[in-house]
Amino acid sequence: MTATVDAIDKEKRMVTLKFADGRTRSLKLGPEARNFDQIAVGDQVKATYAESVAIGVRKSDEKPAASQTRTVKVAPRGQSPALSWLIPLK
Repeated sequence: MTATVDAIDKEKRMVTLKFADGRTRSLKLGPEARNFDQIAVGDQVKATYAESVAIGVRKSDEKPAASQTRTVKVAPRGQSPALSWLIPLK
């Protein structure tokens, strides 16, 4: 989906995106989001949001357990700011 950068808090590395339907979403970007300083209010960005659900089956007397992994892809230095991540549950 396409969004417009509505606000930026550079100290907290927070970006607020405004979508075509008027919804806003604030995101905290970590150090893996390279070229953060190039983002400006009014920039048009493409956002992809993915969510997954994992369902586990266990015996009723077993304790629940979960683990997670994380894959991050960042923009090369000098290119437009970008960040995508995938956090699947095992």
